[in-house]
Amino acid sequence: GAGVDHETATKRALAEAGHRSWQDLSQAHRREIETAIDRLPAPNTPLDARLIEITQAVIASELFDTAVKNGWDMTALFGVAAVAPDVRLGEQGLVPQLVFSRLSVRQIELLTTDHAIIEYRTRSKFRFDRFRPALEQAVLWWECDALIGGAVWGALN
Repeated sequence: GAGVDHETATKRALAEAGHRSWQDLSQAHRREIETAIDRLPAPNTPLDARLIEITQAVIASELFDTAVKNGWDMTALFGVAAVAPDVRLGEQGLVPQLVFSRLSVRQIELLTTDHAIIEYRTRSKFRFDRFRPALEQAVLWWECDALIGGAVWGALN
């Protein structure tokens, strides 16, 4: 709206947030997530451990940089419902969707500004839309009392 090109607007937005580049912003998010995960209690089940493992794999990958560059917020990537996080699928971000799915994920085939394509081991594909109204109410999985507080953490399996 300020009459500038996209690249200039992006640089200004990053600078206003205190970041020099998308890589700098990605690194800042990585550090925040790693710190949050380090503070969690030890996982009680294989599914709990998988949530941590998949989150760590995603933040270590180019996929995470691509998501940040494409404007994905952390809730779209790591959000869950504050209540019944394992059941309320509409409030699950991309990573919890991968972890809680009953199907084995083969890969994230594509990630764009508005969706991701998940390929399952069966070779079937699922489109995960970034912009979903229910995600507005989601919380980051490592901040979810229903998950980490014990109601689900250790009970899912």
